[in-house]
Amino acid sequence: LNYLIDSSILKIIIKSWFILYFPISFFVLVKAHSKKTEKSNPLEQINEKLISVFTTDNIYLEPELTIRKLARKIGTNEKYLSNVINKVHNQTFSTFINNYRIEYAKKLLLDSNYENLTIEAIGGLSCFNSKSSFNSVFKKTTGLTPTEYKIKAPVS
Repeated sequence: LNYLIDSSILKIIIKSWFILYFPISFFVLVKAHSKKTEKSNPLEQINEKLISVFTTDNIYLEPELTIRKLARKIGTNEKYLSNVINKVHNQTFSTFINNYRIEYAKKLLLDSNYENLTIEAIGGLSCFNSKSSFNSVFKKTTGLTPTEYKIKAPVS
């Protein structure tokens, strides 16, 4: 008796194995790589959550917002959150929040529904504690005071 498999049968077995094995193994490898990439980039994940709570939840409008509260909201710790803001956005926590608040204030300054409000009131709605801090941050960010911005801004 010959215990060797006929070469044509052997070829069929090998072809079948490659046809079945490679697509499955390729899928498994791609899936594993994507999971590894997701896990290996926590700063990117934190940044996505950070941008989300700032753009959809407008969390920057909370008057007593701290890095601790923000980290809890995102589901991370203060150190990771601080690293994201510093490394990804090249800003401090205060500057990051203030930039969002200034953008909000700019919208209010140009919105006809808020034209009867004082600059101080707009600063308050934008979560600045005082008129002077609002003016200072606004000028530092835009190069103009809020009043100058309101006057010089193009009418849309």
